[in-house]
Amino acid sequence: VFYRSLEDVVAKDIFVPKYYDQKSLSGIHELVSKYSDLELISLGDLVGKGELTIFNGHGSPSSDQRLGVVPYIKVSDLRAGHVDINPTNMVPLELDNEFWGGDISGMKPYDLISPERASKNIGEFCVLMPGQEQAVFTKEVIVIRTLNENLFDQFYLLWALSLKEVRN
Repeated sequence: VFYRSLEDVVAKDIFVPKYYDQKSLSGIHELVSKYSDLELISLGDLVGKGELTIFNGHGSPSSDQRLGVVPYIKVSDLRAGHVDINPTNMVPLELDNEFWGGDISGMKPYDLISPERASKNIGEFCVLMPGQEQAVFTKEVIVIRTLNENLFDQFYLLWALSLKEVRN
């Protein structure tokens, strides 16, 4: 059991008890100390600087709406770094426009996609390959895209996010 001062709680935004294990950070700090050219920066800070964008999937159509021609990608379709299109989960063209808010999905080739909740694979990223962009993605995923390829590209980002120390 330990206690924190009120100033510390407010400064670190710890208003609701959350699981926290200091040991999970030791690996990343050790890695950064080994390689002087590595710098730790949070995804939130990269978004704030305009280097990345992070957004959620489109939504989740009910089972009776999955009779169409546009792929609907569920969390279980994200496996081993790939987005697997399941031909038994397709939505009608009219419904995809509703979820997309227009005629296009907003997805781009090489977007990184990971389950955000309701999965043991949270933080395991898949790469959206060219030709897979026009799909409806469940709202239970996050999509990460670099906005500044001079800083790093999608594949460097995938490498960095896949490091054991980062995943921990």
